[in-house]
This record gives sequence, structure tokens and C-alpha cells, in this order.
Amino acid sequence: MKENLKSKRGITLIALIITIIILLILAIVTINILINEGIIGHAKNAVETYDEKQVQEDLALTYQEWKMGQATGSSTSMADFFKSKYGNDAVVDNGDGSITVTVESNGNTYAYKIKADGSMEATTGISLDKSSLALEYKEGTTVTGTVKATLTGITGDVTWSIADSSIATISSTSGEQITVTAVKKGTTKITAKAGKYSKECTVKVQEALDIGAYINYDCGASESNKLYYKSLSATNGYGDQEFEITSNPKWKILGRSDSGNILITTSDPIVPTTGGKDGYFGLKGKAGYVNGPDELDAISEIFGHGAHATGARSIRIEDVNKITGQHLSDTYTKYTYTRNAEDGKIYRNGATSGSGSMYRYYENDDPKGEWKQLASGETSPEIEQTYYVYSIGNSNAAQKMLSKKDDGSTNASYWLASRCVNCSDSSVDFPLRNVNSGLVSYNDLYNSGGYASTLRQQRSASRSFSIV
Repeated sequence: MKENLKSKRGITLIALIITIIILLILAIVTINILINEGIIGHAKNAVETYDEKQVQEDLALTYQEWKMGQATGSSTSMADFFKSKYGNDAVVDNGDGSITVTVESNGNTYAYKIKADGSMEATTGISLDKSSLALEYKEGTTVTGTVKATLTGITGDVTWSIADSSIATISSTSGEQITVTAVKKGTTKITAKAGKYSKECTVKVQEALDIGAYINYDCGASESNKLYYKSLSATNGYGDQEFEITSNPKWKILGRSDSGNILITTSDPIVPTTGGKDGYFGLKGKAGYVNGPDELDAISEIFGHGAHATGARSIRIEDVNKITGQHLSDTYTKYTYTRNAEDGKIYRNGATSGSGSMYRYYENDDPKGEWKQLASGETSPEIEQTYYVYSIGNSNAAQKMLSKKDDGSTNASYWLASRCVNCSDSSVDFPLRNVNSGLVSYNDLYNSGGYASTLRQQRSASRSFSIV
């Protein structure tokens, strides 16, 4: 696809050099702003002391001693063998075939994860909850963020420093967590140290955005250069559906991503030109649940080939939650289901609740993997209930863009490229999330009893969001 390199005048981005990444279905677009910023990288060589090397050698020899015992018929587990050498409190069985061993030597503490094949990785040191922090600055306002350090296998105080305090300041030079306050536009680094260990976090301070302003992004669509994607029945579960875009949608500034990219969104939905359910993108059953997020991303991707664009994806629940400030993932509940061998009923967390003789589930949070069916007398693994519903609200321009069409009077409806799980008394529903009538909600597509629902995009799908 040829890039349209015509010059543009963005309402709020005059004199800025922008790189656009697109997202969908209301298309949201992420724009990287590169303002006189180079990529600064520097490698650090880790210097191991003789003491630390000796600990590694001792652990490797202990592993080889255990392996020799296995070869000669010993049934002692790796965890128990290491406990016999280093003590019960020094060894943790990780439950995945690996162990973590903590060793004290000459006043230093070292911790290593040892896998079943003998490979070893250090778990000692300092880590940060983020490697980069993006802040916006607007004169007369205070914008802050936090960075938190965690020590593993070592003790002592964490000390903090910032390379350029004219760009951002830190609330403290010690403690596990600091607050970072934006001062002016620019890039700097924060360093956290504990003993000989250190970690860095890049801080980018960028100008505040004019949320809701239109922006001139040309995705390259025209009558002579049609953007096209076909979603197949076998993939979406409903039927063949084609998207053919022949004109450029309107785009608005939605916000900024964690990495500092600008998010822009189409002002109105994208719908299939052929196929679909009632004119909207339809998803159905297990195929719709498993493949829906990938299909939404693929539809969105056709918007990612305009000038300066580097890609595109669909909007997800994480994007909406960030804008609305929701943190509902902290409240998830887990359930197990048992198919009783005597009466055939399904018991949730040990309580009888219904028949449900056909009970399907998947493991390891991987719906693309194997789906299993409960056998008589079998209990499922823990299943996390992740669905929720909340009102987006209309308190700011970003929320209005999420919940309303461009005319401001009609509610928007579109899919989110995010699955969820709803655990009822005797079965489990497998929906895709959506935005509908000003609410973050969900639409059931498949059920643990094998029931398949057909849903159209009017409720959650073809209302395309693209994040660029």
C-alpha cells in the first residue's frame, strides 16, 4: 500500500514530528511523538565477585551430585536433596520442576533459580515496577507518577537519584517507592540502588494534549487505494464478512499510552461492507470467543499504513480502564466446578447448583489451547471470574469519545478485543467485552454447556475503534 505523504496540519500538533501507530473497530490511533529525542542506550557490564562465583560453582556441583544419584536409582527430589545440603529454609520448591536456593556467604545474600535441566538464573537484586514513566506537563498543573522498587535476596536501603532535576523531581532519595513530578518537557533517567545492584527508569515529560481535538491523520484510503480485510466464517464463527474502506475516517486525540504514544480514535464506527449481522460485524460461539480479539486487531490493522504509521490494533479493556480510572481486576473471584459422580450435577465450590452435565473449560488462561470436559467425579481447576459492568461516564472529553458517536447525541456500540469469563452457579459463560449504551459490558458467545450465541457489532462489534 502506498503511503500518502501529503503535508498535513494537525490542530494541536503543529511543529511536532509524529509517528503514528494505529489500533480499531471506533479506530483508536497511537502516535509516537519524537521531538528532538534520540535513542540513548548504554550497556552495563556486571562484575561478579569471587564470592559470588564460588556460590554458583557450589550450586552447580550440588546439582550434578543430585543428577548422579538419579542415574543410580535415587528417588530423592531435587528440592529435598538441596534442602539436605543447604537447609529447609534456604530452598523453595517452585512447583514447576524448578527450585530457588538462597545462600548466605561472607555477609552477602545470593538467590538462584535452578531448573530441572540444571540451568541457573540469579533472582538476587533490585527490580522496578516499570522501566519507563510517561508524564504530561501543563503550566499551572501538577502531574505526578510513582516508581516502586523491590529487593530480592538482598537487604538494605534503596537510594534514588535523578539525572536531570530540571525535567522532573523525585519526592525522596530513599525508600521503596518515590513520587516523580513533571517540571518541563524532556527525557531523563531515575536510578534506584541497593548495595552493588541498580536499576534505571526512563522518565519522559511531554506537553499535555488537547483531548477531543481533531487531528489530520490520513490512513491512505481512497477509491483507487481501497483498504481491505475479509474475516472468514471459520474464524469468526458467524460468516464471511468483508471490510472495504474507500475514504479516510475522522480522527480525534484520545490520550497518551504508557510509553508516551498519542492515542487517536475514529469519531465513528467501522462496519463491514458485505456480510455481517444486520449490517454489523458478527461473532458466534467458540470460534468467535477464541478468535474474536485477533480478528478485531486484523480489521484495525488496515488503518495502519498511512503516512508515518507503524501499525494498528483494536481497542482493549485496558485502554478503556486507563481512561476511566477503573481498577476492577483487583476484585476477581475464583471458582471450582465438580461433576458429582452420583447425581451428575455440577457443584460450584462444593455447593450443588444445577444439572450442567456438559461442562467445558480451558486451562492456563489459554482459550487457543485444549478445551476439556469434566468427567464424572472430576473437579475443574480454579476458574477466575473476570467479567464486570460499569458506566464510562461523561465527565471529560475522552470519556465522551468512548461512549458517544461523533454527533454527541447517540451512544456508541463496539467490540473490545478482550475476552472475559462469567462464572454462574452451574456453568461458565465465555463473552467478549464491549462498550454499549455508555457502559463497559460483555456479550456471551459460548457456554460451558456448548451453547453458541450469535452477536452483531451493533452491540459490541463493528463500532470500530482503532488505536494508532
